[in-house]
Amino acid sequence: EFRNLSTGGTINILGDLTITEGEFELQTVTDDLVIHGLTNITADGKFNNDGDITGSVIHHGLVTNFGNYKIKDGVTAKMNGGFRQLGTFTTP
Repeated sequence: EFRNLSTGGTINILGDLTITEGEFELQTVTDDLVIHGLTNITADGKFNNDGDITGSVIHHGLVTNFGNYKIKDGVTAKMNGGFRQLGTFTTP
């Protein structure tokens, strides 16, 4: 289940985020992103493939990456539940 409560430049995903295919990108790259559940990226999934998010990214649950996870160098990215890296992690 995906529920978004967007207020003041912050996007909250209250459940899990699962990217099975394609790319997860923010329309406004300066928004902060908070994911309260697990983040699962499959082999065909891409998180921030453009590498252009400049707002902070906070994962409260475990992040499991089989695909491609990019975060811009210098951007605050918190993995409060841990990060299981089995794919590609880059800082473009």
